[in-house]
Amino acid sequence: MQRISSRLLFVLVAGAVLYLIVSRLRIVVLVHVSLWQALLITAVVIIVVFLLLDHLINRSSGSSREE
Repeated sequence: MQRISSRLLFVLVAGAVLYLIVSRLRIVVLVHVSLWQALLITAVVIIVVFLLLDHLINRSSGSSREE
C-alpha cells in the first residue's frame, strides 16, 4: 500500500510541476537553456518537491520512531 501511495504522490507532483512550467511558459522561453538543461532542471524540481511532500506526509502520519 505504501508503494502505491508513493507512486501516486510522485505522479501528482510531476503533474503539478509540469503544469506550473507550462502555465508560465513565457518566462521559460525567455531563459536561454538547452533542451537537456531544461529537462534536468524539471527533473530536479520534481524530485525535490516529491521528497519534501513524502517527508511531510510520513512525518504527519504519526509514524515517528521513539527510542
